[in-house]
Amino acid sequence: MLWIIDDLGYVSKTLYDFETSLNYYSKSMPLYEKYHPEKLADVGTNYNMMATGYKKLGLRKKEYTILKEAEFIWDNNSIEGYYVSKFTCYEQLAVWNIYYGNFNEAEVYLRKQEGLLPNLIDNFKVTERTYLSRNFRLRIYYNYIELYFKSEDYKKAENYLQLFKNQLPKNNLKPPLEPHFLSLYYSYLARLPNSSADEGIAHLKKAIEIIETYDGKIQLDATAIKRQLFQLQLQTKDYVAAEQSIDHLLKTSKNTNHNLQFFLLNTKANLLAQKGDHNQAENAFKKSISFLVAETDKPLQLETLGIAQLKPFYSFETVNGLILASKFYNKKHNTTQRGLALKISKNLVLLASKVFDNLYLGDRYNDNLYDSYKNIEQQTLSILSVNTDENDIKIHLEALENNATKFTWSKFMYSKTRPNLNIPDRIVNKETELKSLINYYQNELYKNKDERLNLDTLKTRLSESNVALHKLQAHIKKDYASYYNSNYNTFNLSEFQNELGTDQTVLKYSISEEKLYCFIISKSTIGFQSITQPKNFEKHIENYIIALKTFNSDIETNLNALQPIVPKGILENPKTKITIVPDGVLCYLPFETLDGTTEFLNSSVSFSYASSLSLLKDQYSFFNTSEAIKLAYFSAQYDEANQLPSAINEKINILNSLDGKSFYNLTSEALIEKAKQYDVLHFAMHSTINKENPDFSNFNLGNETLLMSNLYHESFKAQLAVLSACETGSGDFENGEGIQSASRAFTYTGIPSIVMSLWKVDDAATAKIMSAFYSNLKAGQTKDLALKNAKISYLETVEEEALKHPYYWAGFIISGNTTALINTDYSLYWYWGIGLCLLVILFYRKKWKTNPRH
Repeated sequence: MLWIIDDLGYVSKTLYDFETSLNYYSKSMPLYEKYHPEKLADVGTNYNMMATGYKKLGLRKKEYTILKEAEFIWDNNSIEGYYVSKFTCYEQLAVWNIYYGNFNEAEVYLRKQEGLLPNLIDNFKVTERTYLSRNFRLRIYYNYIELYFKSEDYKKAENYLQLFKNQLPKNNLKPPLEPHFLSLYYSYLARLPNSSADEGIAHLKKAIEIIETYDGKIQLDATAIKRQLFQLQLQTKDYVAAEQSIDHLLKTSKNTNHNLQFFLLNTKANLLAQKGDHNQAENAFKKSISFLVAETDKPLQLETLGIAQLKPFYSFETVNGLILASKFYNKKHNTTQRGLALKISKNLVLLASKVFDNLYLGDRYNDNLYDSYKNIEQQTLSILSVNTDENDIKIHLEALENNATKFTWSKFMYSKTRPNLNIPDRIVNKETELKSLINYYQNELYKNKDERLNLDTLKTRLSESNVALHKLQAHIKKDYASYYNSNYNTFNLSEFQNELGTDQTVLKYSISEEKLYCFIISKSTIGFQSITQPKNFEKHIENYIIALKTFNSDIETNLNALQPIVPKGILENPKTKITIVPDGVLCYLPFETLDGTTEFLNSSVSFSYASSLSLLKDQYSFFNTSEAIKLAYFSAQYDEANQLPSAINEKINILNSLDGKSFYNLTSEALIEKAKQYDVLHFAMHSTINKENPDFSNFNLGNETLLMSNLYHESFKAQLAVLSACETGSGDFENGEGIQSASRAFTYTGIPSIVMSLWKVDDAATAKIMSAFYSNLKAGQTKDLALKNAKISYLETVEEEALKHPYYWAGFIISGNTTALINTDYSLYWYWGIGLCLLVILFYRKKWKTNPRH
């Protein structure tokens, strides 16, 4: 019976009936578990088949989940003879990662495929090996081509395209694979950057012709190439031809699943809207969305449609299609002022947000993820610009925050929760081994960065080790979910507000081409403002930051062009603590300089920074104010030309403020081990920031370097890290992830508060500011106020006017938790003492009454 069900699933798959196929396989899997748990190879093969079905139906998240189950079987069991199934699993994972945008992981799986080839080919008859070897290599090559096209490495793409062409037979194509490969070859020619639009269209028509030559003889489908054709027609603005291609595809495609129908009709609706045929466009949008709905017997209410009513088509195409529909209805509202159109627009962008949330795996943003997120964000901001109802602002801000990158947040959370997971020694040892390998390969890459020899091999091994560690830590999160997942909740704005003090305000910024947007969050209110940018706004910001970094510059010229950045009324509010969640070029800007030095001295406002609302919330959750703080002061001895003369006084003053110990010229391994033992980590040394490769940014320890990447997988208990070195808060801006600075590495380790520098800071000014900062911390000041007052102390004591330029004092900022490091409020102890005394008095009074003296 079991084998019959499997066969029916396979036959349905070959007939393109993927829903029926998945239904059969879903029935067989419990039977394997109950009656044949030893048939792991059959289970793994079925998982491969199910992944194909999920992909064809547009269920990309389910496809990935089932492939990871298959991979676990193939990688963790000794199964001989199933090389094709294992090869196919790696191939499907490579394809999925190319689609998702994780190109490094895709490369790892392609290399795994190549590693399987010798055993795979040897498993076949000698007479079949030449043909099969060629076709298996073609399967690998075309995925390499796809990978390098998507990652825009066209030189590698062309190299593999040549290898692909060399493997193709000159004539007598053997169906079904060889005609399929030849059609792919022509479709790839159309994508070469030096191919004109006319050449591209000609190549695609040739590819379609090859497939249609075999139509009816073998199962080949030209849908993907026809989609490529009409997308090229759209790029060349040949809308008539594009619409005809879409209509033809809707009528003739063998692959008629609902996900494809949604995509095609959605694209057609957008074409109709561009032509000004709004009624037909609206009908097409409605019909396209109907293909996403699970229950089709109920009337379609776009203004109330929820994620639970949709089929799980969690894909980039679904996200972008819903955004197109939202834009259409938003434009309709702006034209007609109909409230229903605005409701539909708002609901569709929320649906897109929820689809994206189900697609996103929580890892580092790639270009695909970032583009989809910005698509959602920009449409959300456009809607909120015409509707500032506080409840709408709350709902849409929560949606944006839940869509935003979780990478830094998840690294921080893993470091904080991991010590409580009670992981078995064997897993801990494996994790330690992988971390050591990653650090070794990273250090070797750094040492050989100027040489070509072995770089590719080192990069390959580093990628493979990173993927292995990622898989192991994903296993830890899954198997120890009871504790780990208790800390992983969707972002709730009301809970976030409850954690804020009455004097705290959070400003979350987003930059578009024309406007600067700001969410204003306090304990009791939520606001939203769109601020029209002056012409060349971002250029003015860049020039202003350059002026701040230059000690003798005139900063007023660019400063005047930046007003306003902070919403009106915020800075006038007395005793306000402002946390900035910046975007884009604002990440490099110290906001406290915007009113000038004089206003800074007189202002009661203190500034801090955060990379996201979610991270900020948990940076407060994992912090404990203490009285017994231990500090580690790390420094290095340099030659005379590189000495930091003021660092000696800085060290003496800091260790007079907090109990601690000084370390210098440690090895990187020794420094990491020492750092794990202390509550405050202070680094006074030279740093090198590598903006092209942030993994190579480092601290100069005297005799060697500490790469920031060596910290990525460590866990520190420290509550505060002070990076008293140059440019530790600066670096390359990565879309979606923010500045890839040295400070980010310390956040990964679980440290909730980081003091960092935005530029190359002055040694003498730094020593004075840091000495005052620690003195203020000892007095019980909050960290943001302690840093602000340290800067004021510097400005009030320095006599030379030139030394009051922001270059000297504004470079250091604090990110994350700003709670006081040391608790100096002893009132609670007085209450406890008084209570204890009262209890003692009552006790003896009772005793005296029951045992009177004679």
